[in-house]
Amino acid sequence: CWKSITGGSEVLVFFDFMSLPQEGISDSGERILRTSEEKETFGRCLPYMGSLYSMFPVLVCAEVAEGVASYETSGWCFLERSIATLGHQLHTYSPQFSIAYASLDDFLVTFNAELQGKVFFEEEDRRVCETIGHDYVLKRRLVDAIQAKDLDGVGTIIGELDGERLQSLLDRPIDDLQNTMLHKAVMNGFEAGAQALIHHGAKIALRNLRGDLADQWFMWPRLGRAAAAVRKIRHEVP
Repeated sequence: CWKSITGGSEVLVFFDFMSLPQEGISDSGERILRTSEEKETFGRCLPYMGSLYSMFPVLVCAEVAEGVASYETSGWCFLERSIATLGHQLHTYSPQFSIAYASLDDFLVTFNAELQGKVFFEEEDRRVCETIGHDYVLKRRLVDAIQAKDLDGVGTIIGELDGERLQSLLDRPIDDLQNTMLHKAVMNGFEAGAQALIHHGAKIALRNLRGDLADQWFMWPRLGRAAAAVRKIRHEVP
């Protein structure tokens, strides 16, 4: 409401490397490892880093400092570019960096192959990037399946993950309004899909940027069977 009255935009400047606990180098040149608490924080935050690239328009600035691996050869930059491609977020400012692909299966094969030739400061990061890239392909597949009201597809995709990775897929925002998969299913009138998401652990109490639950629109109850099903489940669950 405030932005609609005053106009203008909000700008977020996020320094991903500086915002997470990193390893350091002492004055004597020795490596300073992360503490156990810092490792936990780093591991918890890392899978969510790509959300920004999948939710908002992305402008690629390919210039790097002298002596640093080029943008094109950096493994982490390649991952971010891939996530932005899957989220359809490059077409506004950097369409030339969008990765062409015939299908999501084709994209994943190409992603895995190209990732092997990218540069990482830590070799173990290559495996982390591969996992994150795979999860974002599943995210794209799930959004597309919900849009197509493909219940079998939703079940197959959800069945590929479990634990924290599944919970992240179900609850992570999918657009700049911070709608979740459950919001998307209700907006699309996909009753069976909404029920399947909840059955597999989608949280019904999550709100989008406007404060709406999945069955609400500007805080008003949505109409339709999907919204009614979500309200019924929410009232039944203590």
